Amino acid sequence: MRRGLWGLSAFLLVVGCNSGRPPGGDGGNDTPDDNDNVGGVATCDVGGVELVLPDIDASLVAGGAPDLSCIGDPREVGAAIEVIVEGCIDVFGVGNDAKSGTEVDVFPDDADPTTATPIASGVVAVRNQASGLDCEGADANAPACRALDCGSKGFYRLEATVPTHEPLIMAVRHPTDTTVIDTYLYSHVFFNEQVVEGVVNYEAPMIFRSTWDSIPTLGGRQIDGGQNVTDNDGRAVIAGEIHDCNDTIIEGAAVGLPAADSRTSVAYFDGDPDDPKPDLRRITTANDGLYVLLNVTTDAGANEHDVSAGIREPGCTGDDCTCQSAGVRTVRAFPDSVTIVTFRGDFPVIQ
Repeated sequence: MRRGLWGLSAFLLVVGCNSGRPPGGDGGNDTPDDNDNVGGVATCDVGGVELVLPDIDASLVAGGAPDLSCIGDPREVGAAIEVIVEGCIDVFGVGNDAKSGTEVDVFPDDADPTTATPIASGVVAVRNQASGLDCEGADANAPACRALDCGSKGFYRLEATVPTHEPLIMAVRHPTDTTVIDTYLYSHVFFNEQVVEGVVNYEAPMIFRSTWDSIPTLGGRQIDGGQNVTDNDGRAVIAGEIHDCNDTIIEGAAVGLPAADSRTSVAYFDGDPDDPKPDLRRITTANDGLYVLLNVTTDAGANEHDVSAGIREPGCTGDDCTCQSAGVRTVRAFPDSVTIVTFRGDFPVIQ
């Protein structure tokens, strides 16, 4: 399982939890009290979003403070190049083997991936499709042969190039198999330094219906409308990690949504690398950087979300502290789906 998104156990456990904090204030009462609190909870503003004020100073696992110098002053990078993206499928949660025929599509970051035409697409091949191929010789680079080296037994390759240094959306969906939950990876940037002979290797996420159906079983926190994933009617999950400008995980960061209601909640984790669990006492990320926003709205006109992340102003104490932005990401959430977005500072700027 690769790092950089969210852990297998983490996803299973948190979506099953019956509680969690409203993402910014109390989700139902957004009127500040005399102490500039919302619902009696100390808050701070990041990008116009009221976050629950972090109760600890942000830090890095190796020590020291996060580098957020790129917020408002983004990294400058060279010209974009066109690359092929390929890699194993990374199965999250319940289920081990990738599904053949799953489609991996890439879109510009401002597109609606449910209606737009992708700039590049690929189809997942699985290892049992390697029968009859010369995987030790002429067919060694065929996707089905490459799947032999994947833990999930699945491999994809985009059939057209995509640009580096630009934020992109990757959608992982199956056109007919409803056991594969639609998953949208937002705001992902490929960098030139990742390119080897014109190719970027990237593991694409896949989530199965068995994981989605575990939500009520594991604790009673159902996603509204999530019992039927074929009717295009229901709420969603947004999840990911918070990193600094050096792509290092931040402990002590908070996230929030401007349009959250009382049925939407946020949760963080306990930082256990071997068995991560949600820690409902936490109001910030642990040393795994993980967050999850549960039961997010997907209604027309209410499915675009500005997810904000922030840390307590360094050195400040008490409930009157301000917050320093760790970034804002605009994403969409779709019925009965998972949106993944990881913060890594402001997007790079091409020189």
